Amino acid sequence: MLVPGYPALLSEIMADPSHDLRPERAVVFGHPTLSRPVLGALLGAEDVEVIVVDSTSSWPDAAGRAALTVPAATGDDRADSEELAARRTRVQAWRGAAASAARPLGWQVGAALAVWNASEEHDVLVLGSSSLVRDLEQHAGSTDARVIANRGLAGIDGTTAMATGLALAHRDHPGRVRLLVGDLTALHDLTGLIIGPEEQRPDLDVVVVDDDGGRIFGGLEHAAAPPALLRRFFTTPHGVDIAGAAASLGARTESVCTDELAGALAAPSRGIRVIVVQEFSRRRSSISRDGMVE
Repeated sequence: MLVPGYPALLSEIMADPSHDLRPERAVVFGHPTLSRPVLGALLGAEDVEVIVVDSTSSWPDAAGRAALTVPAATGDDRADSEELAARRTRVQAWRGAAASAARPLGWQVGAALAVWNASEEHDVLVLGSSSLVRDLEQHAGSTDARVIANRGLAGIDGTTAMATGLALAHRDHPGRVRLLVGDLTALHDLTGLIIGPEEQRPDLDVVVVDDDGGRIFGGLEHAAAPPALLRRFFTTPHGVDIAGAAASLGARTESVCTDELAGALAAPSRGIRVIVVQEFSRRRSSISRDGMVE
């Protein structure tokens, strides 16, 4: 059962040994998230028993604290109604506490949620390794869309090219293919928008949330660095007109603010379209090489 907004709540709970919602046990299925509230605060807590469920010999005991590793787990269908009611009550308590611990959402989170909410059954949503994937992990609900993301040391390499390949493979299937990236990830693979004159052109929406730099570092340990050092070496503002750069490579482009994004996503589109989302409206469109105009 999903508990949106859990990272802030989990940080609060694990900082207080006497908190009413503090867990006694954590059961890990698959590879745990890399977020600090989960990996460090929860799985690293000395008073939390960690059980790893994995069928392989190289189980993902990321915190190195597993008390038990089991190959499978089955639900108990014989649980009585009182026990089921108690479980539901506890989940509802987590959800209510998460809502209380929630902080105001920035415009970038609103943009990410707009793309998430626009994704429906048969759609494919590709997520870049930007702050946006973490925003969705914390705040998004469930979805019927297929969601794909890269991870690893080179998580942003070839992101646009990968989405282009997925869009080409999806041509004969219902639904739309969208790529959601931050500005630095978009710039890293900007030339992935180039399609040769003899190649098939995919139907792909590339949504770039442009806040002129790497927002993710403001929420990591790097934020403790002096502001000038943080800006120069980590957030790295670029000052690039991403819409203009994308248009020069043959993509149709639009510039919108978060409030305009849902309408832009709902509009019919063919070929490659780059939607640049910024905090304030600078709405404009461009004509692509194949003559399409907004």
